[in-house]
Amino acid sequence: MNKLFEEALKQLPKMPRIWLLYAETLASQNMISKTRQVYNWSFRNLPLTQHEKIWAKYAPWTFTLSNSKTAIQVIGRYLQLNP
Repeated sequence: MNKLFEEALKQLPKMPRIWLLYAETLASQNMISKTRQVYNWSFRNLPLTQHEKIWAKYAPWTFTLSNSKTAIQVIGRYLQLNP
């Protein structure tokens, strides 16, 4: 299934819903590093006007992790961009 998401994103990299579905799928597979990579890649591929949709899922997801340092880094990054 992950390969299907990657192929879809090659064809439709400006679709935030695909990025979100892919990240949610990876998170459900407990693929923490890959999930973070996908969220970060989405920021590079989507226009700024779409970033808020990603942040709305990315920030809460980090609080579910056992590593609070990661959550602090992600929230700090969000606050730098959205004071």
